[in-house]
Amino acid sequence: TRTSNTPALYETADALGVLHRDDEDMTQANLPDIHKSLGQFIGQCDYLYRTIDLDVFPAATAPGDSAPAARGVSFDIIEPLL
Repeated sequence: TRTSNTPALYETADALGVLHRDDEDMTQANLPDIHKSLGQFIGQCDYLYRTIDLDVFPAATAPGDSAPAARGVSFDIIEPLL
């Protein structure tokens, strides 16, 4: 969520060409496009190190996280992308 991150963080990510999406965009309707762009990104990589920050999940899914997201992204969206 843009309200959970600083403008400087987004500016740096954009300057570095980081692939990112806001939680509002992570929906079932957008899943085919997300999958496609993720596949294109991975196709450019020689190596890929994947981690998942628990902050991405809704507070109800990851209640012990130090910075839980109010909205977050449901596991139903994340799982097919793994």
